[in-house]
Amino acid sequence: MPSCHLCGAHFPNWLYLDGRSRNLGSRKYCLTCSPYGLHNVRKLERVPTGPPISKVCAKCGLEKPIGEFYMRRDRSCSHAWCKVCNTEHRKARFRQDRLAALLHYSRGELCCACCGETRLEFLALDHINDDGAAHRLELGPQAGRHFYAWLRKTGYTYQALVVACHNCNMARALYGQCPHKRDGPVAQPDSASVS
Repeated sequence: MPSCHLCGAHFPNWLYLDGRSRNLGSRKYCLTCSPYGLHNVRKLERVPTGPPISKVCAKCGLEKPIGEFYMRRDRSCSHAWCKVCNTEHRKARFRQDRLAALLHYSRGELCCACCGETRLEFLALDHINDDGAAHRLELGPQAGRHFYAWLRKTGYTYQALVVACHNCNMARALYGQCPHKRDGPVAQPDSASVS
């Protein structure tokens, strides 16, 4: 009498099914684990008895505790990558999207449109029409975190943006114009008041 490779239950060699006598002697699994007629040719696996305590990350290949993995939204299982690999991937993707957007809106010459700053770390996108807050509200609550990804997915069709350094961007937001664009010389501090 054969036994099921999955649950260990014994089942008969011959059984009367669908009006005919069927030979079950060559089956690996009982009719409960693999119903007759469904052609289960894949290798069935044992159902785990409890929640897993560790898992191998598909990206780094290290075995880590299950707490080191983000759970899926339906809480049915965890992601294949650990939290560290997930975070590194997201940061790398954000940097790629940011660089691509800055290159597109600076027309290939990566510099501030106002002062000419060229260091990537200091550059950002600035809304030309001062409607950044309205644009973020229109895009939804995740607009700030996913703005560069949104630009990539839409094919950079939003045109009211320009590359500006953080200083010029904030000066425009707080004072209405950047000191670099102000007419006349920039006011110098009085030497008596400095000391």
